[in-house]
Amino acid sequence: MRPWSRRDFLKMTALASAAGLAGLVPRRALADGVPEQRVVFYTSPNGSRIIGGWRPMLSSGQAITSDKLGPILSPLGRYVDQMLLVEGLDLATEHFFPQIPGVRQRGHAARSTLWSGYPLTQLSTCQGDDSMGSGPTMDQDLARAWGLDPADNHIIKIGKKGSCVFGNTCAHYAGLHSPIMGDFRQEDYFQRIWGDQAAGSGSDRAKVARHMGYELAYGRLNELRQQVSVADQEGFGRHLESLERAMRNLNADQLACDQPSQPTDPDDLNLFRFNYVPFTETWFALIAAAIRCQASRIFGVTWGDEGATGNARHLNSVIPSGDLHPISHEADRDPDAHQVMVDFNRFHAQQLAQFMDLLAAIPEADGTTALDNTLIIWGQPMGEGATHSSRNLPFVLLGGRRTRLRMGYYHNFGNWPSGGKWRDHGGRPHTLLLTTIMHALGLDNVDHVGHPDITDKGNLDNVLLGA
Repeated sequence: MRPWSRRDFLKMTALASAAGLAGLVPRRALADGVPEQRVVFYTSPNGSRIIGGWRPMLSSGQAITSDKLGPILSPLGRYVDQMLLVEGLDLATEHFFPQIPGVRQRGHAARSTLWSGYPLTQLSTCQGDDSMGSGPTMDQDLARAWGLDPADNHIIKIGKKGSCVFGNTCAHYAGLHSPIMGDFRQEDYFQRIWGDQAAGSGSDRAKVARHMGYELAYGRLNELRQQVSVADQEGFGRHLESLERAMRNLNADQLACDQPSQPTDPDDLNLFRFNYVPFTETWFALIAAAIRCQASRIFGVTWGDEGATGNARHLNSVIPSGDLHPISHEADRDPDAHQVMVDFNRFHAQQLAQFMDLLAAIPEADGTTALDNTLIIWGQPMGEGATHSSRNLPFVLLGGRRTRLRMGYYHNFGNWPSGGKWRDHGGRPHTLLLTTIMHALGLDNVDHVGHPDITDKGNLDNVLLGA
């Protein structure tokens, strides 16, 4: 038999890749045992309560301790070492972009620009003259930068889905006036990911196919290793070790990807008509299961519609009934309404803390956890819901130990509310944070996230990133 050459090896690798052999190898084994990073974008509605609620009792640049967290973020206290709090950032398209006549770049519709930095543009919808986002959101850019198909991102809408889609509705966009509603029914999401497994088909065949692929690749590589130089044998050894790990972990991977309990949706998914607390918990359990099963690396999770967010009674708050949206407008002058909005935002922090618990319980091949390899970014298009102000947006970054972010700190890039909640406070555009997040994920070639006409470009790397 003719000895194998280095060129033969390259040909074989190319053919294996073309045949989809790489797709048979679990992702955790592709990068020499190092798990791939994931991102979860989380968008909550109706703004926050910064003073007396979200803001910690710290000066900018100080390390976070659980006893210094305000009532909104205190449920996340057990994860202070995996938490980064950022405020002092204004919505870039309102304060740092040439204004478009007839379009307000703020308030509820700003949900459509939060993750893109592209302006809202006027569009006639079923709500009348309204606005929509004009560019792709960060999840789309991130997928392309990672060599993924953005269509494989998991975009999820927790709760109300009306017949109209407009600026208040969606937080994720494929491009100009192209909102992505995504999955809003738990039953459909479950079926899309685990349907074949639930029906008892496909999983055994997939397992056999993976075994065959591993054995074929292992045998050919081992044969090649005997015929190359000593210098090249070390590289072959690393490839063989990766395949050995894949074969050892195959059964464990199959068990780890056992389907979760099949959910049942409420009869009416309108958030006004059912208790959204257990419904939200089930959604996060499904997302954690999807991460465990490596169903996607990028998730965009949006809670409710802006301005249509359900009843206060589900929060066990001081106001036993009433729509959360009009209550939010009273929060500056009514202490009970203020408490409702604190409770509402605290509810989201509780959900994220429970989600982090689920991810922390998922082991990865290198001894880390899914939480270590998943960055959760919680953002809102309004800082203060009572005034619909898009100044001083609060951002909470969680998990993500493998990123370059210096977790465990609180940073304030402005002086809000100096001069009033609507006035300039020396804040910076929120797109600087989006750019830094891309850098934290290893995409240093990204110069700017957002529309090129935003006047204040750059990043926050020197403050938020480590070496």
